[in-house]
Amino acid sequence: MPEGGPLQPVSSSLIRPSRRQVLAELLDGSYSSHGVLSGFVLLLIMLGLLITISRSNQVALADAPATEPVYAQVVRPQGGILPSVAARIRAAAAKPAAVPHPVHLLDGKIVGGWLINGTEQDNGYLTGRFYPINTLSPFWYEMAADGISISQKGSAGPIQQVTSLAQSSHIQLLPAVSGDPNIISVTLHDAGKRSQHIQALMALVDSQHFDGIDIDYEQLQSDDAPYYNAFITALADALHKDHKLLSVALEARIGNTVALDWPTIGQAVDRAEVMVYDYHSKNTGHPGPIGPVGWLNDVVAYAKKTLGAKKTVLAVGTYGYDWVPSADGGNYQGSGLTFADVQALLAEQKATVKRASGADDRGFDVGTVPNFTYPDASGVTHSVWFEDVDSILQKVPATKDLAGIYFWRLASEDQSVWSKLKEL
Repeated sequence: MPEGGPLQPVSSSLIRPSRRQVLAELLDGSYSSHGVLSGFVLLLIMLGLLITISRSNQVALADAPATEPVYAQVVRPQGGILPSVAARIRAAAAKPAAVPHPVHLLDGKIVGGWLINGTEQDNGYLTGRFYPINTLSPFWYEMAADGISISQKGSAGPIQQVTSLAQSSHIQLLPAVSGDPNIISVTLHDAGKRSQHIQALMALVDSQHFDGIDIDYEQLQSDDAPYYNAFITALADALHKDHKLLSVALEARIGNTVALDWPTIGQAVDRAEVMVYDYHSKNTGHPGPIGPVGWLNDVVAYAKKTLGAKKTVLAVGTYGYDWVPSADGGNYQGSGLTFADVQALLAEQKATVKRASGADDRGFDVGTVPNFTYPDASGVTHSVWFEDVDSILQKVPATKDLAGIYFWRLASEDQSVWSKLKEL
């Protein structure tokens, strides 16, 4: 019951007749007319009323949603809220609030790596079985002995297969070109050879419909730097005119230990993979991690200042070494191991894995790195240091401001890293 008691009836003399009532009274003669003029006026009024009624009905129909009956828009119940509006309010209240999509550390970044001959047959890197890789650099080519042309490693079959799969999976393909550092140095110092070599690289990219090329010319010296700059700048110009990409692989350095001119390289290339591994290499003074976290962070800081963060791709090692001391008491000599090799060796030797931590003899934080020792048949103690999912993941946060992450090499890693990457 409304507040203040029951509603009182309203005098009928105060109620304004509706348009439909007026029309009805006109039709049954309740409204008297006098003379022809009055009749004509009444006809005009009737015509106007008909037009008005027609228009009001059209508006009501037009305003009603297509999914609801028209009566829901014109019949108002005692509650004062249209049924359609009430339904929408109930639906909105019942609908859960939208949950924002979590931002992944590697969203929008380059994720990829290098494939060597034979491992490109594993199509998991091309078909989404692992963390969504978007760039690959198969090791298919090298500078030929003439310092100009490009030699192909292995057969052409995998090249055609991988290229087709990469294109259908929208994965950028930038095959790596390596070479003998002595031959490379001679070519770089010769302007004519440099130009011819660039032409050979362009012909390769165009003929195979690659997205670009990855230059992996290592072990160059300081006197090669200005010629390397000229080569990279000219190659970048040629590729960019053809809407292709240029990436380069650079050995990790800190400060004044850099042989090449990183600022100039950073201006020319689309991206540079900084190889933060082989800190302890095949030939080392003593066994240890291939990429301690503290050293990695210093290399990244230098790369940001010189190459630029948006041009720097963190290239992480996924392998290990099995080292033995030299017979003459000199450096340790190592043999490379994949993660699968390490697991087989652990099972064979029944060795126990330890995790190193703290600072090394140069003051770098090593992170936490798995390692173990075992004696061989001759009684020589082997020392094995390798990378597993935990040691790799502790390096990934360094990519926060960088262009992305690359792995050397794909098919050698602890493959549980791919599922764990999705959880970061």
